[in-house]
Amino acid sequence: MRQIHSLPEPKEYGFRWRPFEKARKKLERVEGKRKEVQRREAELQAHIESEKQDDVKRLAAAILDGSDESTPPELEDLAAKMKELHRLSEALKAAEPLAEDELMRTVQEHRGQWIPEVDAAVARALEEEREAFGRALKLADSARARRQSLEMLASWVRTTPPSFSPPADVSVRSAFDRLSAEIDQAERLLHERAANERLAAQETARLVSEAGEGAA
Repeated sequence: MRQIHSLPEPKEYGFRWRPFEKARKKLERVEGKRKEVQRREAELQAHIESEKQDDVKRLAAAILDGSDESTPPELEDLAAKMKELHRLSEALKAAEPLAEDELMRTVQEHRGQWIPEVDAAVARALEEEREAFGRALKLADSARARRQSLEMLASWVRTTPPSFSPPADVSVRSAFDRLSAEIDQAERLLHERAANERLAAQETARLVSEAGEGAA
């Protein structure tokens, strides 16, 4: 049974995790070969079925003629090829979970190195997102205010009321405030995860230390 159904692309984010790439390539190679063997098995099975149908016709003709009724060499050769493909397919099915286990072990072994890298990238991305939202808010707010003011002017020209009041609208700012709150929440979670992991590491170190002192 498959354990891994999809994998991230660390290279897309600028990470050079060579152990991960090496393990993933091994898994992809096994997966690719397994699919290729399965395709060849299907094609060969279709060929065998076709040959069997032709063989039945030949056998029927041989019975009628009273001639040789043995299995033709080509059909025996196809059966031998199918047997070898099946053997290879079973081996690849056994190798795939081993490759998956190796990839997961690789991630676990390098977790201590990769987590700080990703967390630092998350922190940078949060700052970039916050700056981008600030720029977008200024542009959107200004454009929306101009459009609404012009609509009010168009209405005033048509009706000429005694006073002209540009609209007061906060919908854009409210929407951006909600998005900004999401960024703040993501940043809090980032710091909470890091703090909890530090505390867990300190507690593990303390327990190990106490165990060592007790053994002494």
